[in-house]
This record gives sequence, structure tokens and C-alpha cells, in this order.
Amino acid sequence: MRLKKTISYVIFGLLFIIFTVRSSYTALNNKRNTPIALPTGGKKTDVHVIRIIDGDSFVVRYDHTRVHVRLAGIDAPEMNQSYGPESKKYLANLILRKTILLLMQKKDKYGRILCDAYIEGIFINGHLVKNGYAWAYRPNHRSIYKSQTDARKKKLGLWNEKNPQSPWAWRKEN
Repeated sequence: MRLKKTISYVIFGLLFIIFTVRSSYTALNNKRNTPIALPTGGKKTDVHVIRIIDGDSFVVRYDHTRVHVRLAGIDAPEMNQSYGPESKKYLANLILRKTILLLMQKKDKYGRILCDAYIEGIFINGHLVKNGYAWAYRPNHRSIYKSQTDARKKKLGLWNEKNPQSPWAWRKEN
């Protein structure tokens, strides 16, 4: 009788350990694969940039999670488009492996966080347009449109080309 009781306790203990370890592993694994962990709706958060995808999107580390971010109000040339690699390189030189401030707006249809980004007081979205590495995309940022007009007049970046094509027109054709 005493042996049966001991065996029951051992079996119960092993099942408890297996269940606990499995639950912990599952919770940790789910946290790593969480696609979006940043708050949205105008909240500000400091993040560390770990990867540049192209001229207007990148990956950050936030709360031990990788999060895909897309700069709001601008559209940089695609990587296979004229001036795409230059745009990516410019963004990388500006923010890669640095801490930046994000002002989150919402998620886009691809699950990325749309945001305004700042580094050392520089509005990154506008800075890319101002220097000819991206197009103004939404009319809600008058300062970005003014920056595009100025860059176009000065023939900066992509505006130095004879007939620069917008990324949205290029995507439609390709």
C-alpha cells in the first residue's frame, strides 16, 4: 500500500513537472513569435533598430520582441527600383543599431506598425523626403510635402533623375 502511494506521488510529480515546463516553453515561444508588441494610437516608445528592410521599413527590438515598422506618410523606392538601394543605405546610415523614438499610429494591412520616427530631434520621415530618398505619400503631413517640393527644386537624391517614378506607380507596373 505504501509503495502504491509513493509511486502515485512520483507519477503525479513527473506529470506536474512536464506540464509546467511545457507551458513555460509554449508561453516563451508564443512571446517570441508575437508579430506586433508595440502600443499604437499615438503612444511614444524608444526602440533599438536591428535591421533595415528598405528605405521606409525596418525591424526594431521592443520588449525582447522583433517588430516590423513602416514610416508613415512616405514611400521610398522599392529595392529593384531605381534609387531603392541608395534609399535603404541612407536610412541604415541614419538609424541602424541606434535607439530611436517612435510615435505609433496604427497597424498597416501587412501587420507593420505605421509610425513617425525621430532620432536626436530629427523627424526621420521628413528627413528622408527632404534629402530625396523617399516620396511624400499622404497629404496629412504638409511639412513632408514642402520638403519634397524643396528636394525636387534642388534635384536632391531621386529627383536628380530625369523622370523619377513613384514607388506606387512602379509597383503597379511590376
